[in-house]
Amino acid sequence: MNIKTLQYLIELEHTGSLYAAARQARISQQGMSKAIASLENELGCSLVKRSLHGTSLTDAGRTVLESARNIVAEHNRMTERLLELESPDDISRYRINVFVSHYAAQIAAIDPQYIRLLSMNTFYVEEPFGKLLMRAESSDGTDLVFTDIFGQSVGQVADNPKVSFEPIIQTRYGFIWKEGAHLHGKAALHRGEVCDLPVAIDTNPEAGRLIDSLFSKHPLRNVRMGTSSQRMLVEYVQMADPDVLAFSDSFSYYSMKKNGLPEVQDLHFTPLATLKAVAQVGFILPAKVPLSPQALHTIRVLRRYIAEKCPDYS
Repeated sequence: MNIKTLQYLIELEHTGSLYAAARQARISQQGMSKAIASLENELGCSLVKRSLHGTSLTDAGRTVLESARNIVAEHNRMTERLLELESPDDISRYRINVFVSHYAAQIAAIDPQYIRLLSMNTFYVEEPFGKLLMRAESSDGTDLVFTDIFGQSVGQVADNPKVSFEPIIQTRYGFIWKEGAHLHGKAALHRGEVCDLPVAIDTNPEAGRLIDSLFSKHPLRNVRMGTSSQRMLVEYVQMADPDVLAFSDSFSYYSMKKNGLPEVQDLHFTPLATLKAVAQVGFILPAKVPLSPQALHTIRVLRRYIAEKCPDYS
């Protein structure tokens, strides 16, 4: 019995689709079918049933699934314990690079524990999205690409057979504003109603492309401040008139609130009312190359951190 096949079964139950499960597991659909068929032959029972509505588990499949989850969880714990027992010299053999987008770097800067998790036994580098995609395509399994994808970049990843995407969180872009602003009570903001308001924006080229995409039909016409520092943006809103907004996202705001930063006291966040303002944040992975133990460990630790520290986003 192969641990990978048990992981495939778990992924299949999660996605409800053989194609989606295979893509998430970074193998071919044929390869996943063959692995599950081999497990069925070994156990002497049918685990999966297919229909026009997708793929689901049989009663026997659900019984095996329960044990599979326990086995895979214990396997992951064992791997982590072995890594913890390694000496510093041995661990350096597993050292990996983590390449991140500007947005992911901004999140990490807000929470020191977040960047510690990403940077443990890693070399942490911020790069533009185009270069990140090339990094993922050519990765030998020892590099990780951690980034946000939205709008056009979603298609660039989804249509690229050389990579797959493993999301960690979903966030929404919008604006941070101060108590007393006229935005109070609004569940979402339409782009046309904010384009003339005084705003502070991120001036990083990657953030600039996002803003240009979101506000192509309603350009922001009253930019009061530009900086690549998330904390400076909210500090500016804190000190400015109540109608000044700061372009940000829901997870960054959540992280600042969670960490008790004084800059966000009496500040609020309202998302934009468009699907274009929704982004997934996670790892772009090579489609056909297995990840190194340290790379897998990094992803698991980050997932566990989000689940424990940021339950609203797990």
